[in-house]
Amino acid sequence: MEGSGLHKEMQTIAVVYPAAPPGDRKLGETRRRLFWIARALNIILSFEFGRSRVSFDVITTRKFTPEHGSHAHHFVELADMLPNDYVDREREPDPPAALGNALTKIEELQSDSAFITLLKADLAFAIYRRLWLMSLTDAKDRADSVISIGKAALSASAALLEIRTPWWNVVHAPFQFLCVVLAVGTPRSLVHIQRVMDLLHKIATTFDTHMTREAYNQAAALVKMSKKRKEKELEALNGVPEAPLFEDPPSVGNSVGMTEAPNWDWAVDLPFEWDIFLNPDLVMSTQQEQFAMDGQFNGHMGV
Repeated sequence: MEGSGLHKEMQTIAVVYPAAPPGDRKLGETRRRLFWIARALNIILSFEFGRSRVSFDVITTRKFTPEHGSHAHHFVELADMLPNDYVDREREPDPPAALGNALTKIEELQSDSAFITLLKADLAFAIYRRLWLMSLTDAKDRADSVISIGKAALSASAALLEIRTPWWNVVHAPFQFLCVVLAVGTPRSLVHIQRVMDLLHKIATTFDTHMTREAYNQAAALVKMSKKRKEKELEALNGVPEAPLFEDPPSVGNSVGMTEAPNWDWAVDLPFEWDIFLNPDLVMSTQQEQFAMDGQFNGHMGV
């Protein structure tokens, strides 16, 4: 882009530039669209894969005009929402806040494009992985936002599947969403597992490739591991005998005695055991170690 001068308006790359005839206005818009979309693609892929983005000293190319029926401007808007140098404490003193602000902007962006909806989810999941590694508290606070974006992505993936439009994130977004809901591990998040698995199975049967089958099989393996872990946790809790309560008199100024068991219903949605899925290197079972040796578990998790 830089070598061909697309990052600058045509009038700025020549000392003397004659007025373009009306028919050449399309050339200017094409140059702008080409540059900004290419730049957005570089920013998005760099962010998702943790690579340095290409930067320009001076950009004079104006943003292209949105066209009816096109969502290219939303693609560029999403790229511009991503924070730059989020690990550079000198340029960004509060990286978790920058990531949280980006997540808010992505959630607020409205579009009727299924592709943009899937892309929103991909970026939200990428932000969430970084946010969790930087600040567990901030990650817990934004779980509902990420799940809401993920739910919309499931509908978008199903819609593209129906019209046989195999964008790469048709399978990628549902798989990543499964990893998120398993990692959060609350009843409100786990309730989406069946819907995700049904969609991944339908994707694998519609686009019958090694990648789609592997995605479904890996998803099933993750669900199985999560289920076994929770069964062991439940088994350990069930092994604890019912503890008798002390029959203390009521506290002074309180009409309710201590014999009444506390209500813990509010706690059922508290997330726990995030490290199993968002950072599998911290806690590994024998089965997880095998996944790591094969390079499959960490690769699919995007960690």
